[in-house]
Amino acid sequence: MATTYRKAGAGDREALLDLIARGFAVDSQGALDLREGEEHRILFSYLYSLPGWDPGRVFVAEEAGQLLAAVGFFPQVLSLDRADIPVWAISPVVTAPEARSRGLAGHCLNLGMEEVRQQGIPAAFLWGIPDFYPRFGFVPVLPRYRTRLALAAARVGDKDGRERNGRGRLREYKVSDLLRIGELYSGTNRSFWLQPLRTAEWWRDRLAELDIEAGVLREVPFPERRNFLVWEKNDGSVAGYLYYKEEIRRERIIITEAVASSPGDASAMLQQLVTKIVAKTEDASQLNQVVIQGTPLHLLNSAAYRMGGTHLDPAPRFGMLKILDWDAFLAMLGPVLRERLDPWPLSGASGGASIGFEPDGALLQMERSPERLTFHFAKPPQSAATLQLLTRLFLGFYDLEDLSLIQCDPALRQRLFPAKYPFIWDANYLY
Repeated sequence: MATTYRKAGAGDREALLDLIARGFAVDSQGALDLREGEEHRILFSYLYSLPGWDPGRVFVAEEAGQLLAAVGFFPQVLSLDRADIPVWAISPVVTAPEARSRGLAGHCLNLGMEEVRQQGIPAAFLWGIPDFYPRFGFVPVLPRYRTRLALAAARVGDKDGRERNGRGRLREYKVSDLLRIGELYSGTNRSFWLQPLRTAEWWRDRLAELDIEAGVLREVPFPERRNFLVWEKNDGSVAGYLYYKEEIRRERIIITEAVASSPGDASAMLQQLVTKIVAKTEDASQLNQVVIQGTPLHLLNSAAYRMGGTHLDPAPRFGMLKILDWDAFLAMLGPVLRERLDPWPLSGASGGASIGFEPDGALLQMERSPERLTFHFAKPPQSAATLQLLTRLFLGFYDLEDLSLIQCDPALRQRLFPAKYPFIWDANYLY
């Protein structure tokens, strides 16, 4: 039977949602989890109802009028050391259970990435399994950390949830908090690369949706209003915020995003949240742990660790990046690279320098004029190993073995490729 590959249309919405629900309900080993399929259907039902959704960014495989695979692309702008770079997010990558192992989704993925590249987008991002997507050129650069803490270790205060140290209180957000919440989020960009750009309009839209009950206007995959809390200190200033949800089935509270201004505020936020939830839960034995998404460097994660928690790397999912156009990527990153190297004394008559990369001898050339510093590949990388190495270097996520494959002055190498932690709150990378 002939397979047709095409872009989706507005009339494909319901068929896409059905494919997503079926595809994610059955894993690669054939195990059935209807909840998983329903969670993905709700997410994409929401995304496909947004005014800016373009079905032409979804590439599908079809046979006899039935959709068997789909790969979607969502425009996203990610921050890389103060450079805002369009890095389109890919999701879903889904195949109907009965059509797997035929390469249908892989073909859709390649078609979509080529079109994205032709539109001038330098890179694509997805969450996925690192033993599968590297065959398409994706490089695992974002480990997905969580910190797990026994509820009893975080619970302080009295039964009404008041905190003993009196530092502040967790409360529901107010519209007047919007500017401060945005400032707190943006402040994390100084510590982590790849945070999605969130405008004031983005925050207004998300906070408005916290007030929409699922199934009334449309299904919204966000916490209830009561589960989005800001941390107000005793002087009235807002010094943090968090999203959380209770997963009674898994006997845990999970904090999906959290920002705090200081370690002390982080500890107080975590302690007060746990105490409040335990106080209002009819059967507190239903909950036995709190799980914080983030990294070991995020303040709530480190606060939980100090209380006796454990940092986890819940493989196999990884955030992965593929550079689609290195020339475009270097051009967009140019101002950052120039800032890193200024006032580095480049040698040679043209004020330039070269950096070589093993194993295939790729050569990155830097040329300085009185006006600017430019970067281009005098000898482009050819091997998959070198492309992976370069991606890790520019993302700041590498090890000593990677550094040994760079041929240049070690001091220049350190300035050009500083180590830094790439991170994305995976709750919002699609919108």
